[in-house]
Order: sequence, then structure tokens, then C-alpha cells
Amino acid sequence: MMLTNLLVFFIVIIALIFVLSRMRAGRGCCGGHTHEHKDSNDVVKDPVCGMEVTLKSAAASRVHQGTPIFFCSTHCAEKFDQDPTRYTESNHGDGSCCGGQGGKL
Repeated sequence: MMLTNLLVFFIVIIALIFVLSRMRAGRGCCGGHTHEHKDSNDVVKDPVCGMEVTLKSAAASRVHQGTPIFFCSTHCAEKFDQDPTRYTESNHGDGSCCGGQGGKL
């Protein structure tokens, strides 16, 4: 009986070590794919007007082709929705939506 309990204990320990080693191989967080987790204080560029916004202060966001995109205003987000390719291919703001005023038109 004691030998059986000891054997079960070692099998559980080996299984636990295996699971933990697989998680450390980069598969624990997000199903095996790699990406950078952003902090809410990270600064990103609005692709429509070029204004810098923090993730927590962004007025709107979209996911385009698997990539999160953040906007200074809902106006910029709406312009992006009309023609996403225009803003993702060149990936630079032209200042045409709000002049970097953060939606204060």
C-alpha cells in the first residue's frame, strides 16, 4: 500500500513538472502565440491624425487584421472605419481630422 501511494505521488510530481515546463516555453499565456502585452500607460500614435495617445486615455479602439489600433477621438475612429487601408498602409497621421487636438474640433 505504501509503495502504491509513493508511486502515485511521483507520477503526480512528474506530471506537474511537465505541465509547468510547457507553460514556460511560451504557451501558458496566450495559446502558444507570442506578442507584447501593453501597459495602459503605453503611448501609441493615432493613425488618422498622428496624435499620441495613451491606451487608457484613447477615446476609441479597433482591431484591424488582428492588430489593436487606438484613436484620440471617435471622429478619428469613424474616419478609420471608412477606409482602414488608407491609414494602415502608410501608417502615419496626416493631421487632417482634428489637427492633433484630441477630438476638440
